[in-house]
Amino acid sequence: MCGPSATPSTSSALLKSTTGVVIGYRVVNQVLVTVRDLRRLGGLLDQVVAAGANDVGGLSLEKEDISAERGRALERAMSDARARASVLAKAAGGSLGEALQVNEGGPMPIRPIGVMNIRAASVSEVPVSPGELEIFATVDVAFAIR
Repeated sequence: MCGPSATPSTSSALLKSTTGVVIGYRVVNQVLVTVRDLRRLGGLLDQVVAAGANDVGGLSLEKEDISAERGRALERAMSDARARASVLAKAAGGSLGEALQVNEGGPMPIRPIGVMNIRAASVSEVPVSPGELEIFATVDVAFAIR
């Protein structure tokens, strides 16, 4: 799906002074929008502001399927574990044997780096620049020492 999808939520609050007199109401309407076509995002943000949005925040870019990248991160983590264990085995006077037990570490966060750059400027639409994602993988491995 290339078009945006939205999930709205609304909350409201009754504002009272310290004496209990109603002094106003506050209504918050939040919408979570998923846009899969980055080229459309700048224009969509312009439309949102033009429609009256006065607090646009929590913008982030995420990749929908990170399974290939996660697999490569796990392979690198395992390779790193094997290399470190080999050094330790050699320092102990032995050599590295087979992996006896392998556990993937807990779910590591996917950290956005320079997620996006949105600047207020006199251009036709809000400029949006993609950033990078760092994907972490942790493994705990027990190796045999020969």
